[in-house]
Amino acid sequence: MLSAKSKYYKSIEFTTDMMIQLGLFCSRIIDFRCHFTATHSSGIAAVASELARLKGYNHYDCTLMRFAGYVHDIGKLAVPIEIIEKPSKLTDEECSLMKMHTYYTHQILSDIEGMDTVRKWAAYHHENIKGTGYPFGIQGKEMCEGCKIMKVADIFTALTEERPYRPSMDEQEVFEIFDKIDQDDEEFKYLVKLLKDNYEDLVAMREVEQTDAICRYEIFIE
Repeated sequence: MLSAKSKYYKSIEFTTDMMIQLGLFCSRIIDFRCHFTATHSSGIAAVASELARLKGYNHYDCTLMRFAGYVHDIGKLAVPIEIIEKPSKLTDEECSLMKMHTYYTHQILSDIEGMDTVRKWAAYHHENIKGTGYPFGIQGKEMCEGCKIMKVADIFTALTEERPYRPSMDEQEVFEIFDKIDQDDEEFKYLVKLLKDNYEDLVAMREVEQTDAICRYEIFIE
């Protein structure tokens, strides 16, 4: 059961279908601020939930993972659109502001009871077991497997979709980058192997979800 932490709201019990619809609604608010982010959360939601399924998560937890994918960047609503749309490299100050988005994601989801698992999966996707990630610098077992699934999905989606400052990357380029990330984390490396073993299927799944998302975006801006 999910509910807002306020005396002015009653608890509302969500079915899994309602949760997906709510997550999709939130992703549109997050992503439709500009063309370059219009499909991002939909792609991550699809990839993260499929990686969770491949890892053996049950249907409900895969639904939670999809929901977490939809809302993982909700904190970007607090980041100036000029930074999000900037086609060139960010300044140090702009980079610091951008990194705050995961903190804001954590704070926003903290206001909803029953969201502890989703909040971690969504807000910790830039953390790592060494404690050198952001926004909290968590380390070790605090970086749970679900957070790592979201991290893999986020990196994969970001690299394989077009960005204002570069084209999409091919498979070799993607895994050259993955080979440089969290090499001391066996759990993370296994998830990357899952990604590699199912690469074409995951690309196709991401493309279908993001094609639907761009169609919704084009209707929205008409």
